Formats: sequence, structure tokens, C-alpha cells
Amino acid sequence: MAKKKIQKPLNMASLMEAIAGYNEKIFIPELKKIFATKKEFSEFKNDTQTSFDKIFKKLDTLLAEKIVREYQEEKEKKL
Repeated sequence: MAKKKIQKPLNMASLMEAIAGYNEKIFIPELKKIFATKKEFSEFKNDTQTSFDKIFKKLDTLLAEKIVREYQEEKEKKL
């Protein structure tokens, strides 16, 4: 004859313990696979800022060259 499994009454403490165990073993590792972690986001942010710094430096150079070219064109018109 098979033994019957005795079920414990469900209470808040056992429910919270079960949820915490599920989150730790299954839910959180799955989320880490799907979403970028804080470290990955920080690396992406650093790369993006570095790229913007390079772009702004090139734009500053182009702006300076434009100002010099306009000044030279004005001088040529006066002559």
C-alpha cells in the first residue's frame, strides 16, 4: 500500500520561502541571460561617451577650419 504524502498547510512564511528559492535558482539566472547586466551597461555607456568625445573633437576642428576659411574669403573679397 502506498503511503499518502502529508501536505503541510500553506502559510505566508512557507510561501515566501518557496518564492525566494524559485527566484534564486531559476528566475534571476534567466533574467541575467536576457537583460544586460549593470557591468555590461556601464561598458556600453563608456564606449558611447568615448565615441561622442571623438565626434565632438572632430566637429570642433571642422568649425575652426570653417571660421578661418570664412575669414580668408572676406579678406580676398576686400582685395
